[in-house]
Amino acid sequence: MFEILSKIIPLDLASTLSPGIFALTIILLGNKSYSMLRTLSMFFGTLLVGVGIALLGYFLGQAAPTGIKQNITSSVVDIILGSFFIIFGIKPFF
Repeated sequence: MFEILSKIIPLDLASTLSPGIFALTIILLGNKSYSMLRTLSMFFGTLLVGVGIALLGYFLGQAAPTGIKQNITSSVVDIILGSFFIIFGIKPFF
């Protein structure tokens, strides 16, 4: 069971990020030497870039003056929808 999971989880992680990364992961896993190590290092590199872009977007969004005040109802709806998206994103792992 764990052997199958160890083969499927890197493919699942790669497919969530990008189809191009998914194709590259399949190529890396097809190699004979250090395939899992190369795939995990590629995943963490891609994750690092994704987090960097998200932080850049966050700080640029905070710097932009919008002047729009968000009410409590809109905030609650955003939290509920965000929770659903996180649950649906984590659901394939379980």
